[in-house]
Amino acid sequence: MIKVRVLVVDDNRRIVNLLKNALEKEEEVEVVGTASDGEEALQMIHLKRPDVVLLDLIMPKIDGLGVMERMQRPDFPVHPQVIVVSAVSQESVTEHAFALGAAYYILKPFDTRVIIARVKSVGMTGEKGDKVVIVSPSSKIDKQFLKGAKKRIESWGVKVVMGKHAGGSSGRYAGTISQRLKDLQDAMDDPKVKAILSSRGGYGAVHLIDKIDFTAFREYPKWLLGFSDITALHNLFQKNGYASLHSLMARHLAVEPEDDPCTNYLKDILFGNLPSYTCEKHKLNKQGSTQGVLRGGNMAVAYGLRGTPYDIPAEGTVLFIEDVSERPHAIERMMYNLKLGGVLEKLSGLIVGQFTEYEEDCSLGKELYAALADLVKEYDYPVCFNFPVGHVTHNLPLINGAKVEFTVGKKNVELKFIC
Repeated sequence: MIKVRVLVVDDNRRIVNLLKNALEKEEEVEVVGTASDGEEALQMIHLKRPDVVLLDLIMPKIDGLGVMERMQRPDFPVHPQVIVVSAVSQESVTEHAFALGAAYYILKPFDTRVIIARVKSVGMTGEKGDKVVIVSPSSKIDKQFLKGAKKRIESWGVKVVMGKHAGGSSGRYAGTISQRLKDLQDAMDDPKVKAILSSRGGYGAVHLIDKIDFTAFREYPKWLLGFSDITALHNLFQKNGYASLHSLMARHLAVEPEDDPCTNYLKDILFGNLPSYTCEKHKLNKQGSTQGVLRGGNMAVAYGLRGTPYDIPAEGTVLFIEDVSERPHAIERMMYNLKLGGVLEKLSGLIVGQFTEYEEDCSLGKELYAALADLVKEYDYPVCFNFPVGHVTHNLPLINGAKVEFTVGKKNVELKFIC
């Protein structure tokens, strides 16, 4: 078993011992050392090469932010994930920590269970031999696509297992509700699984979201991958405090070539390398720069969850939306719902992705994107159009629940994951 190697850094010996004792009870975690000031921490990082550093901010000699600044230097040989554990709650300090690469910022006093879950989460980046399960929470899929996806993922050195009903059929679905639920729940509960790939969208994920149990998952968090109807599951993961991957699914993995950029971006994320995206400008873009939590997905699916516990929170959100085969007036109706419900005014940014397979009939008196632009023109946050996410070949993987920096400039659009 590959263990997550952790360095605990705090000048309070009681806290060091508390964290050390809690972590050492976890089979998947190894505490490789402790440090009581910034200088000692840098030495230990060099010497022990941990996967994760639990880092206090207020310390002698060099403070926590200073340690992170040193680690940003090009000549620094080790780049572990950093989880800040601090009593400092000022927004400027937390923003500085995230800008320096913090994966999480946890305030004292803390729950050791949260610390353990975050350590496992950031330390679970892909390794050769990791296990991925393919499930079908929604509609049924051609088994040839399952075989192709399995072959592609296995080429990365990862073990792939099919859910029992991944290739099943029950009407339009891949199985009955109980069958699809069991496949997904089993994958979520399995401590050896590092990622769960949804084979396709369609319809049916909504049947499962009020039945999923996160008890075991909290001990062994893992990525959920998929888009379209899988938006319902992304919203569920958000509600429970976990990030997930809005990404391509089985068909794409089966048919696209080896050098497909979106597949390679997905592989990079799974193996712990976060991408930054730069996209072309659009005439309707609204310039600006912001930070927020990236949330979103298929607009119709998200609309269907409005007013439920699985709705997307608006405050501080950089919202991304996409859809397929929806008529322009239906999209505008959903957008009006967000406006009249006070959602649009609370956002930090808006990413309008690909709306495809519809007829641009100008029934709204203008093209769809122009109608959507009118609905957000009064807000002062950045907005971009035609971002490459949706039911298209160039469907960039997006981390639902990640903090991002979103910049809409004169020449292009930039999206950077900062935690």
